[in-house]
Amino acid sequence: MTTSNMNRALKALPLAALLALFGCASDDGHKSKPADTTTTVKQEPVKKAEPMSGTSMQGDMSKSVMAFPTGDRSTSVLALETLAPVEVRVNQAYDYMMSVTNLTNLNIENVTVTDNTQGAFAMASSTPPATKSAGGVNEWNLGRMGPGETKTIRVSGKATGTGSITRCATVSYNSQSCIVTRVVQPDLK
Repeated sequence: MTTSNMNRALKALPLAALLALFGCASDDGHKSKPADTTTTVKQEPVKKAEPMSGTSMQGDMSKSVMAFPTGDRSTSVLALETLAPVEVRVNQAYDYMMSVTNLTNLNIENVTVTDNTQGAFAMASSTPPATKSAGGVNEWNLGRMGPGETKTIRVSGKATGTGSITRCATVSYNSQSCIVTRVVQPDLK
């Protein structure tokens, strides 16, 4: 019996039964023996919300996934997934991708992805084109995203030196609460 079921059962018992159960009732003025109140309660395992964040390897690709704003898919608005090669050669062109998914059943406005790249990387192009680029920080305004919609950004470039390239991407958005008021014009005849 779970703890919540036990609590419901105890609330349903009359006061006399509860007193007898816990050894507080008396019989003919004599104190009765306490009842055995040992109860085994099977604890249900607590289900943790599945976090939607982390980095994993998929063959020769590295995948990073983050749910915004909470890190948990079930309580977040957007999921951002980045897929990039684990290793590249100096001056050899390669692509990486970022996909944004609307996790809600609402329209999300002004979705913007910002990618901050540290290291020797030169971006050649992106689809869609970045709306801002300066000092290793690139930004894409994806606009409105419908319920469940996914939009993908493909970036092409090359490593211009040895070492490592670190990318840290974030996503921002606006939610709206809308109401409609009808406007009419009375027509007198």
